[in-house]
Amino acid sequence: MHIPTDVSFVPGSHRLAVYDNIDIGKDLAGLFKIYPGMAEIDPVAVPMSAGDFTFHNGLTAHGAGANMTPRRRIAMTAAFMPDGSNF
Repeated sequence: MHIPTDVSFVPGSHRLAVYDNIDIGKDLAGLFKIYPGMAEIDPVAVPMSAGDFTFHNGLTAHGAGANMTPRRRIAMTAAFMPDGSNF
């Protein structure tokens, strides 16, 4: 049996973030130290099942809770950028 996972998004956070590559590491709450305005926005949880996908701005704050199942949770990320972009 598959248990859906909620992925939470902070609406509008892409407008607050900048393109600096800030390493928050394992301290995910560190994001709110860097961008305190994001902590004032209620996140929106979206149920995701195996095979689901989402398209969102790469600067949108998002995350999922801990995997509480005995199986691994696999995710894939693809970033689309205009020709000539540098990262």
